[in-house]
Amino acid sequence: MTKPPRETAAVPYDPPPDDAPRSRALAVKERHESELLGLPGVEGVGLTERAGRESILLYLHDEKARSRVPSEVEGVPVTCEVTGPIEAQ
Repeated sequence: MTKPPRETAAVPYDPPPDDAPRSRALAVKERHESELLGLPGVEGVGLTERAGRESILLYLHDEKARSRVPSEVEGVPVTCEVTGPIEAQ
């Protein structure tokens, strides 16, 4: 399969090839995303890297939500960022 050309947008998107190995953190995030989004105060779920280690990133409505989220999921650390409400445009 041929890789599409790299975009030249302000924030280019250069997806990995289809045969690239998936990270364990990504697999765990995908398995638990619905469950994490169902927690009160969780606005979104993503991935990040902290101190050289991938972690699940939870976007929180407010600081109070932090006490309701796990510190890790299947051994993958969970990092939180308070963003306020996130609404689709």
